[in-house]
Amino acid sequence: MSISNQERQQFLEQFLHEWPVERIESLSLEEYTSVDDQNTFAYWIEFGAGRYLGSIKGGDASKFGIYKRKSEPKGIREFIDSDNVYSWKRKYGSSAEQAFSNIKSKILLVIQAAKHAELEKIESLDFEQVLKWKLAFIYQDHNAPLVLPIYKLKKFNVLLDERPLTHSIAYTKLLQYRGTKTTLEYGMELWRKADELEGKVSGEQFDSDDSDNPDNDDSYSDLIAPLNQILFGPPGTGKTYSTIESAVAVAEPEFSWSSRKQLKDKYNQLVKDKRIRFVTFHQSYGYEDFVEGLSALSGEENPDVIRYFVKKGIFREICEDAQASRYTVNNEINKSGQVWKLSIESAQKNSAKDYCLANGIGAIGWGNTGDLTGDEENSYHQSLGKNAKNSLYYFSQQMQVGDLVLCIDSKTSVGAVGVVTGDYQYVESAVPSRSDFRHQRHITWLATDKSVEFKALNGNTSFNLSTCYPLSRLTVADVLDHLNSNGVVLKQTQVQQQAQNYVLIIDEINRGNISKIFGELITLIEPSKRSGQNQTEALQVTLPCSQMPFSVPNNLYLIGTMNTADRSLALMDTALRRRFDFKELMPDPSKIAEHPLIKGIDLSRLLTAMNERISVLYDREHTLGHAFFFPAFEAAKDEDPDRAFELLISAFKNKIIPLLQEYFFDDWQKIRLVLGDNQKANQEVAFVLSNEVDLGALFGSNADFDIDTCTSYQLQSDNKFWEQPAAYIAIYDPQTAGTL
Repeated sequence: MSISNQERQQFLEQFLHEWPVERIESLSLEEYTSVDDQNTFAYWIEFGAGRYLGSIKGGDASKFGIYKRKSEPKGIREFIDSDNVYSWKRKYGSSAEQAFSNIKSKILLVIQAAKHAELEKIESLDFEQVLKWKLAFIYQDHNAPLVLPIYKLKKFNVLLDERPLTHSIAYTKLLQYRGTKTTLEYGMELWRKADELEGKVSGEQFDSDDSDNPDNDDSYSDLIAPLNQILFGPPGTGKTYSTIESAVAVAEPEFSWSSRKQLKDKYNQLVKDKRIRFVTFHQSYGYEDFVEGLSALSGEENPDVIRYFVKKGIFREICEDAQASRYTVNNEINKSGQVWKLSIESAQKNSAKDYCLANGIGAIGWGNTGDLTGDEENSYHQSLGKNAKNSLYYFSQQMQVGDLVLCIDSKTSVGAVGVVTGDYQYVESAVPSRSDFRHQRHITWLATDKSVEFKALNGNTSFNLSTCYPLSRLTVADVLDHLNSNGVVLKQTQVQQQAQNYVLIIDEINRGNISKIFGELITLIEPSKRSGQNQTEALQVTLPCSQMPFSVPNNLYLIGTMNTADRSLALMDTALRRRFDFKELMPDPSKIAEHPLIKGIDLSRLLTAMNERISVLYDREHTLGHAFFFPAFEAAKDEDPDRAFELLISAFKNKIIPLLQEYFFDDWQKIRLVLGDNQKANQEVAFVLSNEVDLGALFGSNADFDIDTCTSYQLQSDNKFWEQPAAYIAIYDPQTAGTL
């Protein structure tokens, strides 16, 4: 599924806002192209917001005229020159600087021609085909468009019966029939129509023409992943297995792999980096586990002392991390950490505060309480007021390494920002100017001597008088955004133009009570309600426990899995159905077809025969997945037929037969039908044996039965039976299978 036309329009606005003509006029070579830099013009055109405005993916980076290399040049190519850093097309110049100067001038010529509707000038310009027409589309007057977001000439050849055909002719003819549709909407419609005429499945995203590029592979662009999707199907169809591919493709769109091991290694790394997380829904799972809830904690030495705190669920944590990913932050900052207000002696400038900021610590008073590591309280501590006790508790027990600290300089503004880098400690020597400032923590101060107003961000409230307390309305991302908008960039922290993608995998999503788990947030996961750049319909709610404003960012992807045998799609929560795209994964016999037979057994035919019978006796949602046979399939590929047969026997004994019993509620007559036992010419190869029982002989002639006989069933218990290949062959070939 593609993103909506409204979202494409927002990406166009985002691109023009980020790369106005004035910025391109002063564009440097480093800003145009670099390695692993998402802030370059080339990246934005191909992979950033520009990817949704008609794709130019395919081939290599020479389509930009010049590019920065990751490694040594590919080798001698007649049209390419290189130096130690860059490679460029020779026709643009003899050096990287000269080539870029010419390329930049041609880019500006295209933009000006597009603005003045001079298609012929663009057509005649000797410049990269896909690049120049994409630039023309983006920078044209969109109130009177002359260019469509399709850059592949052979697509127009399918749509228009005219030769010779050029881009300008194609655009002019096709735009006559645009009507009231936007160019993006109309372009997508034409793309799909061309696919249909070519007999192809629509690529769901505009492809490109790399005719100038000798390395062009002419492949379709990757599909645009929906923000919310559910992989559903019967047991054993590889849903959980497929989530690894889907999650990695979403989190790292540019990553490619040649083996399952490479993919799994990348997945594990993304899990370690907390960009992919996994949760399983079940009947007892609720909002408190998923979003947030109150949690109680009792002291180890004094169990009667119970404190309550708001515990974040996995959904709130990953949302906050995704929002904070717009920043490359100091490694010591926990993106999902707490934000704290701290007063060091007072809001005004003082010697204690100066000492703390200069020496990388945070300190508060009431030193006569003694070390607060334990739970015991002395008489002095007991005599303190509520605000003092809370400040000490927060500072010594709740503040965590990685949390952000805002040191105030007035009741509404912040003068310094730091990150907690050490555990609580009680220091007898205290701060030189304050002998009672013995409660201390190491804090790396990332910005000092500032004065940034925080009242509006803090819910239009002033900081309260407590020395230390959590600012529950703020997240790390909120603080970084606010500081950045006020010209304050923390040390070792920079803004990224494109946020990293995050993925939450929800296994068995249909087994949870969706209303109970998502609560009011079910609306916020809709693409149009997500927070992010140019999200005009974005919504925000106040969480009930923390009273913190909350939204779902548009760089968080939800991937659910659903076993259709567990609950029918017809019974799904309609709120979930409306907000998720559904991708069906059905049994695929072809995945176990290309290998030698296992002692004469064809796994593909075996699976097909059983599933055809299950579909008739039950439904297609309760068929058997190919994954049940994968262990045997892999062993067969490794040329170990004995091991493969052992694994096949195990699958039937321990998985397939028990699953059929569950499906048909121990109706052995139907199980016999699935296994083809009723058709087998030789009943000695039947898995389920049937016997006629004489009820009169069993219960006596006076038993009140309407029938004289009944049928009893017995599953084969002889191990030698299970070790005969003919028994399995007879499932799909019941008449000609060999005898025992």
